[in-house]
Amino acid sequence: RARSKEGGMRLQTLDGRWRGKRVGQYLRQVDWFLELLLFCVHVTSGQPGRGSEITTIRHHNGLLQDRNVFVVDGRIMTVVRYHKSQSQFDKLKIMPRFLPPQLGQVMAVYLAYLQPFQEYLVV
Repeated sequence: RARSKEGGMRLQTLDGRWRGKRVGQYLRQVDWFLELLLFCVHVTSGQPGRGSEITTIRHHNGLLQDRNVFVVDGRIMTVVRYHKSQSQFDKLKIMPRFLPPQLGQVMAVYLAYLQPFQEYLVV
């Protein structure tokens, strides 16, 4: 769809070169979408967590940290491994939270299609 005018902006010229200004606009739109997605995850998946909990959610494994977004029985689940009294008790508290089905579908589509394309454009 990068070359299509229907339903979106044309990110490439006919000879296959990327249009830098339009790519930048697209990436800003994706960033705005991610802010809205973060807000929706924060307020719809149970009691809202602390900011440091919600902003550490990872959708892929890192070098030193595992991901904490999973699909369980067709639903998206986030697992937060942080607790405000962790420093006092030296114990991690694991809190699984399921997203509402429609929001889970939105996140799944983002992770399957938009995120890889966004990463491709940034690199």
